[in-house]
Amino acid sequence: MRKSIFSLLAFVLAFSVTSLSSDEPSDNQDAEETLEVVTVTATRRETDILDTPIAVSAVTQSELTELGISSIKDLSYALPGLAIQNTDTNAPIVTLRGVRSNNVTELGDPAVGIHVDGLYVSRPQGAQALMFDLERAELLRGPQGTLFGRNSLVGTLNIITAKPNLETQGGSVTVNAGRFSEQGVQGHFNLPVSDKFAVRFAFADHSKDSHLNGFYDPNGIDHRWFPADVLSQASNVATCGERKGISAYAWFLGCNNPERADDAAPGFDPGYQYGNPYNLIPADSSDFYGNTDNSAFRVSALYVIDDSSDLNFQYEIFQDDGAGWMNLLDCEMMAGRTGRTFGGAPSKSANTCTDIRGTEDIYTALVNVPGVNDLEIESIRAIYNKDFGDYQMVAKVGTQSLEQYSQFDIDGGRNEWQMAMVLNDFQADSTVIDVEISNDASEDIAWVAGAFYLKEENDMEAFFHATFNGDDVFIQPDRTLESTAVFGQATIQLRDDLYLTLGARYTEDEKSDIGGKNYACTVWNSCYPSTEIWGNRQLFIPNLAALSPDFHLAGGLYAGVNCEAAGGPYGGGPYFGGTGCMVQTANNATSKDYSSTDWRIGLDWDINESSFVYAYLATGYKSGSIADEAVRAENTVHPEGPGSKVNTSYGPEEATTFEVGYKTRALDNRLTLAANLYRTIYDGKQFTGNVPYDVIATTEYNIDTGQLDPIEQVVTFWGTQNFGEQEMSGIELEFDFVPYEGGKLSGWATFTDTEVTDDFITQWYYGQDAYFGRADYGQSIANVPENQVNLKGNEAPYSPDISFTIRYEHTFEMGNLGQLLPALNYHWQSSDYLTIWNADKHTNDPGGYGTGFGDTFVDLPGYFNQSTDEFGDQRGAWKMLDLFLTYKPAGDASWYAQAYAYNITDETIPYWRGVEAGNPSGSFSAPRQYGVRVGYYW
Repeated sequence: MRKSIFSLLAFVLAFSVTSLSSDEPSDNQDAEETLEVVTVTATRRETDILDTPIAVSAVTQSELTELGISSIKDLSYALPGLAIQNTDTNAPIVTLRGVRSNNVTELGDPAVGIHVDGLYVSRPQGAQALMFDLERAELLRGPQGTLFGRNSLVGTLNIITAKPNLETQGGSVTVNAGRFSEQGVQGHFNLPVSDKFAVRFAFADHSKDSHLNGFYDPNGIDHRWFPADVLSQASNVATCGERKGISAYAWFLGCNNPERADDAAPGFDPGYQYGNPYNLIPADSSDFYGNTDNSAFRVSALYVIDDSSDLNFQYEIFQDDGAGWMNLLDCEMMAGRTGRTFGGAPSKSANTCTDIRGTEDIYTALVNVPGVNDLEIESIRAIYNKDFGDYQMVAKVGTQSLEQYSQFDIDGGRNEWQMAMVLNDFQADSTVIDVEISNDASEDIAWVAGAFYLKEENDMEAFFHATFNGDDVFIQPDRTLESTAVFGQATIQLRDDLYLTLGARYTEDEKSDIGGKNYACTVWNSCYPSTEIWGNRQLFIPNLAALSPDFHLAGGLYAGVNCEAAGGPYGGGPYFGGTGCMVQTANNATSKDYSSTDWRIGLDWDINESSFVYAYLATGYKSGSIADEAVRAENTVHPEGPGSKVNTSYGPEEATTFEVGYKTRALDNRLTLAANLYRTIYDGKQFTGNVPYDVIATTEYNIDTGQLDPIEQVVTFWGTQNFGEQEMSGIELEFDFVPYEGGKLSGWATFTDTEVTDDFITQWYYGQDAYFGRADYGQSIANVPENQVNLKGNEAPYSPDISFTIRYEHTFEMGNLGQLLPALNYHWQSSDYLTIWNADKHTNDPGGYGTGFGDTFVDLPGYFNQSTDEFGDQRGAWKMLDLFLTYKPAGDASWYAQAYAYNITDETIPYWRGVEAGNPSGSFSAPRQYGVRVGYYW
């Protein structure tokens, strides 16, 4: 079926070339009914987008404003083949043509390069501040390894800021207000100081309450994260039946031992219980997960040095004070489940959202860790232009300093462990230098050559916390990247209508870590001192509350430094005081070099003055990386023994793409069309997830017997592995059409086919005892054959077979009353996958569901014991409709007013999905958003 679709589209493309190419522009075009020329810099020269032999899309500031796009994350699904997902650390994951990277740590690199005014932005977070007061944003699809280089494996997003001008003193202000207390303002002011010097000021501020129904859940043990006024609102439930949230069913609360009926008051057993269940406490939506609170300011100065040179200097600062993002339970999928997902006698046999949270509302969230995302980005850019007559030089220098503190609730009330991740102190400083020299493009050969340098320095302190399950501390004071490259590209005119392009780039990358260390605690009380008083557990909570959440970073206990890694109330003493201490698990001091030569060969044929065909073969590259060293523990059962090291570094990614495209202006410049067909061989995909590296002998407390049971526990690290080959093929169409005076129709469509073509055998990601029939979670993540899967034949995530966006607008002329412009923006796409796992493709694989474990494993029919409809990663076809109504006064009035409504049909679209503690969860589109916008310019 898919091959038939591609054959049909290829025929349509060929027919378009023959039928439209003969349509020469006429001499009597009505300017009011024709389309504007869009200029881009995709070839490092300013060219008409329809004369550029690359698949490139451009969106202007006015279009960004109307669509409510204020950051890179908002561009998702707004441009062909592009999908962007948010993450806990506010670093976006960008997917283009099925290629993505989900490693957003300081070690990872994106698969799509991000540039500002042609200067590379090293950290994905660093581009969050830049979507205001722009000339345009350009998305270049296909490998840009020659001209843009670093991490432009399948494309590049280049953000072009608005520059000062010497002619006009004026500015603009746009304000908006909408649902969820949304308030926004942005504007600019351009000031020519003299005939050689001008300054442009720009600012933006945007705030919005969370659309989530947030609650703080005090039923866990660790209350240190709560705002000061939260615990004062907590009160114990009157009966056990009033409990809401998984934590309220925990073994350490009074409804569970002795077992209490729902209509009974909570009991209390001083033998091992800490207290009684609490009610949930509503959170303030203005500072809860999913809110928006950011601001930015930019000053840009232009100085004309002489008739042949000028200098543009920019200073920009951005502040994000939002609460960050979190996963939510997928209530629709959970409603059909049959498996238990949390233990203890009162647990439900099939846990729905109502069982776990008391409601089926998908936007309800329970947390014990308030979201904090304190992110400041300071950027400086300088662009020097020099005209030597036959040659031009552009020298660009940019620096960026990023400082971040963030904390987020990992489990979101989906289990009892109260998991939190904290970037306690993250500093990323980068310097970029990009110099290019080009000749006069009017000659028979147009060439550009240049050099690139990047240095990035990262300093990070972070820790992971899980009550009763240990802490991990990451101290990386000096992680450095240096990248250098030289490049050149030339387009040669072979005859009047035929052009040959040749280009190459050589890159060297070095990544190093000096002084990096990881620490871990596997003792049940997370190695906090003086928190356990044997036989009087009620003292654990106040003793824990006396310690700061970052205790381990702020002077905690470390093995071999100020404590011994042994002991505990269940391990022979001490019975009073501290239990265990942090043990160093990795010494990350290492370095690694990478290099690559990328190239491009292209051929362009001008069919006539308004149409041309292009074809190219090109490569792209993304370097590999060092990673946190893994060291096997003292209690390892691995044959290599304690202290043995595991190599966790990974190799580079490479992509080779062949593309043929067609671009035209037709129907007296009332129609523009760009179409292209591509095929990509993508090798070495860097896949990030939990990777097992050790098995340790340890003990687990059995609450039923009161004894310690010996167990073997798998130890994993958050690491990256390389895939084998994948293949991506597709057709992309973009058009603008003026069918009649006052009307405009525009849009794009993509048709995509992706496949993992090499074997890639890895541990099954979900790792859930509920779906494999394992005795416990430890068995479900063990590195045994029955937990593995071969991903060959899977499809790449975020790669629907068909996707399109249609925009229609009509202008009603009302004479002296002005103009009224209704418009709609409609997006639709077919089903796709949200991860690489493609669960429904593996239902009949060997392994997975069975009885026993390891040598005693007996494989039962099916890879899972439940339908993938209840936990899988496939997303059904979906749609989104936005509506706009704009009023413009008659004449030369300097203002406009607009009403907008996004997601008008109130769709709930999953943007990501995973499974934690047996519960399907993910991120979802926001509910219907509406408001008004007024713009004034002078």
